[in-house]
Amino acid sequence: GIEQSFDGGHNSMVSCIAYSHSSNYILTGDVTGRAVMWTSLGEPTEKVWNVGSHVEACEFDVNDERVALLSSDGALSTWLFAGGALNDIQLQGATDLKWSNDGDKIHVLETGDSPRILTLTASSLNESTSIYVAHQVLDLAIVENQFGIREKAFVATDTSHIAIYAAAQT
Repeated sequence: GIEQSFDGGHNSMVSCIAYSHSSNYILTGDVTGRAVMWTSLGEPTEKVWNVGSHVEACEFDVNDERVALLSSDGALSTWLFAGGALNDIQLQGATDLKWSNDGDKIHVLETGDSPRILTLTASSLNESTSIYVAHQVLDLAIVENQFGIREKAFVATDTSHIAIYAAAQT
């Protein structure tokens, strides 16, 4: 059965959830564009962000200093853990995101006519690298070394197989 329920932070369907690396916080986003940070005990922290449209993905960085929110209209925004806005960028068909192990990069899954795994620098949201793929990408897992450099990207495709992409070229 249900062990615990978090109440009071959302008035609409929750569409994403992320657990902090320190295990002290939970981040949730909903279909109205509202994101809420909770303690791991289920208490709202009073940290709330509004991004304007359905929150597709939400993540803490590795140091629990920043959060990233990706909305259904392709807007990616980064925020200070304390609440202030850092950067934002408009992407085409973005559906998921992952912070790098070192917190210096954000990997974004873009679908559409030219599907790709886009890597952005976390500090500026400038493009670092891209892997263009010849199929749709339904889900993504990134394997990195201790320096945050991508070694492999595992991709669930729309062609009934898993594709594995090799190490990033520097």
